[in-house]
Amino acid sequence: MMRRTTVLFVCAPLWWIGATNVMAQSITSPFDGRWSATVGSQGGCKFTSILIIDVVGSSLVGNATNPLGVFPLTGTIDQSGRGVFKIGSFVGTIRFSGTTFEANYANDCGGRFAIGAKRTAENLN
Repeated sequence: MMRRTTVLFVCAPLWWIGATNVMAQSITSPFDGRWSATVGSQGGCKFTSILIIDVVGSSLVGNATNPLGVFPLTGTIDQSGRGVFKIGSFVGTIRFSGTTFEANYANDCGGRFAIGAKRTAENLN
């Protein structure tokens, strides 16, 4: 009997920790979802890039793809939709509003500006 009581006492705190983690992960943002932009030739960049950004809560994760490769993108946003992100060592700013976003960033060939949109179920690929 004493062992069973001890086991139940040890399991109760583990359950509470698990419940806390689930609650923390379930925080959502009005900007949650997949966003993308096609960035045409600008300044010294004589090629097209594609930005793909997944928003989950206050986190941004995605990539920038251009003829030179695929570059990871990470960042954060606040509840108003303003945020910062990094692509490699380059830092950019982003602003989400409704179903669109604007991003200002740079890469090896200069400054870039993107206007993108939230992806719908029909065009998630």
